[in-house]
Amino acid sequence: MQQSVTRINGDVRRVWEELSRNALRSLKEISQTLHMPYSRVRRITDYLVAEGIIRGYRTIFNPLKLGLRHSALAFFRTNPSEPHIRRKLFEIPNIEKVFVLSGTYSLMALLKCSDRDSYEETLSKLDKIIAKSKFKQSDYVSIIKTYKEEGIPFSHDNNENNNPPKLDKKDLMILRTIYYQKTDENRTLPIPSTEIAKILDISQPSVHRRLKKMISQGVILSVRADPSYFDYNKDFFLIAIKADLRNSRHIVEFLIKNDKVKSLYRVGREYQFRAIVSTSTIKDLQKFLDRLYEVSGVIDTNTQIVFSEKDSGIINFPNVG
Repeated sequence: MQQSVTRINGDVRRVWEELSRNALRSLKEISQTLHMPYSRVRRITDYLVAEGIIRGYRTIFNPLKLGLRHSALAFFRTNPSEPHIRRKLFEIPNIEKVFVLSGTYSLMALLKCSDRDSYEETLSKLDKIIAKSKFKQSDYVSIIKTYKEEGIPFSHDNNENNNPPKLDKKDLMILRTIYYQKTDENRTLPIPSTEIAKILDISQPSVHRRLKKMISQGVILSVRADPSYFDYNKDFFLIAIKADLRNSRHIVEFLIKNDKVKSLYRVGREYQFRAIVSTSTIKDLQKFLDRLYEVSGVIDTNTQIVFSEKDSGIINFPNVG
């Protein structure tokens, strides 16, 4: 639930929200959007980094465009005396995120793999970890379709998804470099293309051209300040939704369009959808659920509190020849 943190209000919050929404824009563009002097936007950005409110910038990719076709939500029942279980999960390359939950299953991991073999290998590694836990209980929920992540709807053009863009080694080197970018007193903004070029020993025009291409192809969806929501006046919930699939289109449309829904997955279970939802208060959560039940086809829901979310900070791209 909500943590005790430094409150950010007024112009500081406005700049922070813009960087949390889209840090691909320059500070000049953000200053124009906010009708705020560039110098003030610059000072506020430096302050946000100095105070640790912005700890880095995360690039959000469309996993389908990267060939990551096999995804699942893995649930684990653990004991409070077993914090090492969570740390062990991050040693597995295909684990992208780990969530701490309320309820019987206290951990949930999001895993993404490029092929069936790596998917099965990842599940095997997870089984070995949980076999050493006190409860030895786990549950794997296969993701049939990803509709939305980090608040961004995914394109589901069948032709595009069956034939993702061809990325070469230099493209993947750039993606790995920008996936998670830590900030400090010397770097308060995402890494510029000139610096990426120096790091990778690639010409700056080539880096710029490749980034532009991957954005236009939908490989790169956004670059956002981290943390976007968790530490600042937001509560998160994992909501399982049981639906009459004859009306699933209406449910999906509602959830994709609702800005409280950060991630949305279609899964192969009795509760066919899993949504990660953020609200400012419990009252806001109740309002969201009330609206959800007004959508034709919603039969039942089950809600868990998401106490925390941690990103692995790496992404396991498919191999490129």
